[in-house]
Amino acid sequence: MFTRFGGALAATAAIVVGALSWLLFGAVLELEAPYLAALALALGCYVAVATAERRPAQT
Repeated sequence: MFTRFGGALAATAAIVVGALSWLLFGAVLELEAPYLAALALALGCYVAVATAERRPAQT
């Protein structure tokens, strides 16, 4: 929102991972706090993809 860290790919990956993990953690694994676990996983995914996006391609 207010920084240049992360692009569209990082945002999309975080949304997809967060939504799927929330469903998995809540319905299948029945964790006590599925939203918080999914939020943490989505944040980690966003940071990982955003960091990978910033690296120049190696040739």
